[in-house]
Amino acid sequence: MTIGSRRDRGSKTMRPQLLFWLLGGALVLSPTMALVCLKGYLIHVADRSKFPITWSVNLNETCQTGERCQETLILLESGNQIAVIISHGCTSAQAHEAKDIQHRAPPGVTIASLTKVCHSDLCNDLDSTVPLWTIEPTNPPAPGGLQCPACMSLHSCGPEAPLVTCPAGAAHCYSGSIRLLGGQLSHSLQVQGCVPHDDCQLLNGTRTIGPIALRERCQASGALTCYQGLFLYFGQNLREQPQNLVAESEVICEVGEVCQETVLFIESGPNGIILGSKGCISPESVSSSPNKIGPPGIIIASHTRLCDSNLCNNISSTASVVKPDPPADSAPGHLLCETCVTLGSYCFTGPPFTCPKGTSRCYEGTLLLSGGGFSSDLTIRGCAPPNPRDCKLLGEIQAFGPMNVSEDCRKPSWDQFYFNRVSATAAPAWAVGAGFLLVLWRDLPQF
Repeated sequence: MTIGSRRDRGSKTMRPQLLFWLLGGALVLSPTMALVCLKGYLIHVADRSKFPITWSVNLNETCQTGERCQETLILLESGNQIAVIISHGCTSAQAHEAKDIQHRAPPGVTIASLTKVCHSDLCNDLDSTVPLWTIEPTNPPAPGGLQCPACMSLHSCGPEAPLVTCPAGAAHCYSGSIRLLGGQLSHSLQVQGCVPHDDCQLLNGTRTIGPIALRERCQASGALTCYQGLFLYFGQNLREQPQNLVAESEVICEVGEVCQETVLFIESGPNGIILGSKGCISPESVSSSPNKIGPPGIIIASHTRLCDSNLCNNISSTASVVKPDPPADSAPGHLLCETCVTLGSYCFTGPPFTCPKGTSRCYEGTLLLSGGGFSSDLTIRGCAPPNPRDCKLLGEIQAFGPMNVSEDCRKPSWDQFYFNRVSATAAPAWAVGAGFLLVLWRDLPQF
């Protein structure tokens, strides 16, 4: 198992940490040279029959002056499933020998960790779960009378999770998630299994392990489970071509939060964009009222639904919320404008678009979206109806569901409009997942 590119250790040269010169009878010390550490992370879930697990790290990084190398290994076990969490990299923590801690002991779900901070090049070279892996006890614990679903997953623990007979002493079923932040990680691990007590204390007060912060949510409090995901589509004829809104991840909400699903559709001329968001939200913080601007000209429409049952934010397609407008007078006017809709500040435009009747100005502006999982500028150019007060499209609108929005509009540059066009051809809708560089997860509800 490989988690990253490590330079060949055989080529490593030893270098002194301090250099000394004797200048004019004085001893001068140079600054400590920066360490090179192995870098990488991994989250892996496997059946216990696959253990112990080994891996190799194929990346390294040069630390900041004063930093050291760290390695962190966490094992979570429920039933026959074990989650392995690994982090290698630089840290500002104090050096210490390898130490292992059992954060939750049997019966039921168990959690153990091993951490080390060292101060020589590539010293964070742990490559196996063996230091934390214990042989099955000769006399396994006697079974109790309770059965619970047992699951470890980065996606969801659904109804298909296998039932296990809990060991004696485990009297309750646990269902929750652990958010892992730091050490290059930003992931949620879903956990189900047997526990002795009916509470939300799977971590027994543990808040950090090495560079990784842990935040727990569980359903002992009756919190909802909601689908969580982001969706982005851009292209032409998006209203006539339904796009997928099925989320594969789930999240456990804070107490009092509800599930939300929001679709924002923007169209200018032939070009359009659809942004979708699913997750948890405080019902007092957002309005579910739809917004609609246009036609004629630029069309902006949003749909937000709040619901209060598990996994109720299950809309599967844009078909039910982004519908073609009924036939209208499509007679062209006499105004020509550039049209485009894009994330970011650079807007590709095609030949001037003949605006429909009812529009009298060319619009150019930027919407700053933040919230609901998005944090990005959205640039729009196109045809717009007259506005006697200012150049804005949105009026008093300040949010689309969980997405806060502010608008910066400006007059188009006519020289650029006529002499710096970029040709474009018709394009299909493109779907971009959470890895799209301009879409950040940092605004998702945090644990």
